Amino acid sequence: VLSKECKITVTADNEELVAKARSTLEKVVDDARRGRAIVEIPEDAMAAFVGRSGAHIKEFRQTHAVEVQVMKNEPSAVRLTGDEKAVLAAKNAVIEWLTARDQANVQATAATATLQLKEHEVPAVIGSKGVVIQSLEEEFGCRVQVDRSELSVTISGGTSEKREGALNKIKEILSGDSE
Repeated sequence: VLSKECKITVTADNEELVAKARSTLEKVVDDARRGRAIVEIPEDAMAAFVGRSGAHIKEFRQTHAVEVQVMKNEPSAVRLTGDEKAVLAAKNAVIEWLTARDQANVQATAATATLQLKEHEVPAVIGSKGVVIQSLEEEFGCRVQVDRSELSVTISGGTSEKREGALNKIKEILSGDSE
């Protein structure tokens, strides 16, 4: 059942009883394997899968009627146990969730524009009490984030034209051409 091998020794008065016990044990082990699945979840996705205080796992258990356990010896895997059909459906749901998450990450990464800044340019991009960032976000419908440690500004969301417009406006502000 586990990746480690387990050995069971059966002794009886005759071969027929040993064969019967072996058959019964094989059926039990086979049933246990069918009602269980281990699903790999990337480490960077595990916290999102578990949810705050385990909220996502609790919801997942109720929705799919399976037990979900984060593997202690393999922190990037979960064990699903329950009815064979429920386990299969839950395993597929985890795989779909991972696929959707990956696609969202790809889209989010593709839907950004980044500009490197010089240290003295950071205050001009932020503005007094964040007023420049707020006006850019309102005007272009994008999220504008300044990373002081990386000395960069990242524009995300909106259309590529809106992101490009916000980026050009920041370049104007930095060159002193803005009104």
